[in-house]
Amino acid sequence: MKKYFEDFKNLIKTPVFSVPVFAAALLSFAWQLTRFNIGIDDVVRKRYFTGGLFAQGRFSGPVLSTLSGFVKPFPFFEPFFGVLFLIAASFTLAILLRRASKDGLPVPVLSFFASLFVSYPLIAEIFVYKGSDFYTGVGFFLSAVSLLVMDGIFSDRAPDNGNKKRFGTAGRAVVTAAIQFFLVSLYESFAAVYLVLAGIYFFTCVYFRKNGGNTEACEKAENCEKPCRLRDLLLLALPLVAGVVLEYLFGLAVNAIFDFGIPNYAANNIAIPENFSLGYVKDVFYLLFRRFFLAGGWYLPIAFFAAAFLISVPVFIVCAVKKKSLAVVFAALGVYAGLFGIGLLVGGSVKYRTCVSLAPFAAFFIAFLFHVLTRSLKKNAGKIVAAVLAAVLVLSQCAAMNYAFDSNDLRWREEKTVLTACAETLTKGGYDVENKPVIFIGEYRLSDEVLARKYVKSDDPLYVFVKKAANKAGFNLATTDLDEKFVLETCMAGFGSVITWGVFDAYSCNEGLLLVFDQLGYRFIQGTAERYEELSKEEEKYPVFNETGEITELEDVIVVRFG
Repeated sequence: MKKYFEDFKNLIKTPVFSVPVFAAALLSFAWQLTRFNIGIDDVVRKRYFTGGLFAQGRFSGPVLSTLSGFVKPFPFFEPFFGVLFLIAASFTLAILLRRASKDGLPVPVLSFFASLFVSYPLIAEIFVYKGSDFYTGVGFFLSAVSLLVMDGIFSDRAPDNGNKKRFGTAGRAVVTAAIQFFLVSLYESFAAVYLVLAGIYFFTCVYFRKNGGNTEACEKAENCEKPCRLRDLLLLALPLVAGVVLEYLFGLAVNAIFDFGIPNYAANNIAIPENFSLGYVKDVFYLLFRRFFLAGGWYLPIAFFAAAFLISVPVFIVCAVKKKSLAVVFAALGVYAGLFGIGLLVGGSVKYRTCVSLAPFAAFFIAFLFHVLTRSLKKNAGKIVAAVLAAVLVLSQCAAMNYAFDSNDLRWREEKTVLTACAETLTKGGYDVENKPVIFIGEYRLSDEVLARKYVKSDDPLYVFVKKAANKAGFNLATTDLDEKFVLETCMAGFGSVITWGVFDAYSCNEGLLLVFDQLGYRFIQGTAERYEELSKEEEKYPVFNETGEITELEDVIVVRFG
């Protein structure tokens, strides 16, 4: 740990590294930190922390929130500390890569990597789902720490350490397994993050190995400074397997002993599908292609991921051949499993679970390409051009993040206006809200102005061109993400309608929407689920409030329909 803190302090004191990283974080998140808006998960936070997360099998969240004092939402401080942990994660990953490469990756490249990483996690919905921003920052940081702990195993093997081991392989593996247990319980997608990081770490160790691929020097563990064999790769994966198994068993035990009195309404859904087949796999990869490659034509962070993926394939192949290492192939498979595995299991439907691991992957391979292209530059002019290009890429990504943040803020301002008008009509329009429950039905459709921020229109020239080219090649892009007008979701930050989600809250009648009204300073009597179902079956009878401004008062309830 002493060496880690020394390395961390040295990076902070190195302006070439620290200044771009802090600047990227400031440009990425400063505007959002000072903007308060309500997203889908924000209004049900109390429910999550009174049994909901335990019912889902996520135990680390309540523990972490209680220890940090964030049981109640803190609009500025919680995301602010999330950003701090995100920055700490970028520093830790830079230290890890520096060790893995034996200082082969220069500081400017590490700074480029860290800046890309810090400005990338919007694609994991880190700040749109505000309830998860702090946990996501902590999760990335602990993922980096867990791999740094495993790196110590190989550092202990270095010849200058002789046979002395500071902590021991078993001890480090146990610590890493404990961290993975905590992380998988915090959010199951961090298992994918560890897979990606472990594969990148292993690749870096092999690529920068001094012996040029001759495995004779690594046949004895004590002569191997860094991992280069399949056995070492399996050693890296073992703590993850142990952590996942422990978390699963712990979840079974806790839910068998305690009854939280709450259904598993937001299960993690990570399970092998019943209809698993070749056709299923084909459909899933079609969805993943649309969301993680095709959408890159309109959203820069996705384009960065697509570019990183195209870079990684030949890089892995060339490294495996030149270094004569079959283990690199398995490392690559682990990386791609981390990127797409969860999407395959859940049918590609849960975007924010499939893309948490994209941030370190995209940042590393774009930075690695930058390293390969710039290491041959001898003249200062070339290096200056490279530095300017790196700055432009990071700034472009920061701009893309702020555009998505602004789009979410636009969504909230629109819905806040509708809900405030509705509440004012209910309270000042002569309706008996003091004695009758208000039941909200229907499905609110966001305005075209908001939807155009998130979706590609069917008449978009680039989409029309790609669709025609794909059809000629035998691929069908006719499937839409929303309707015939909006055909492709471009931003992975899922700022869906809070009104719609609150109306269709499966846990109880309108609870989510009533909590939003409560945030706005209005309280209404809650109706019953049975009455809600009855009214929903005949919703066409009632006027749409956001179109007509009309509300219907019946003998027993007041009905508000959104559309």
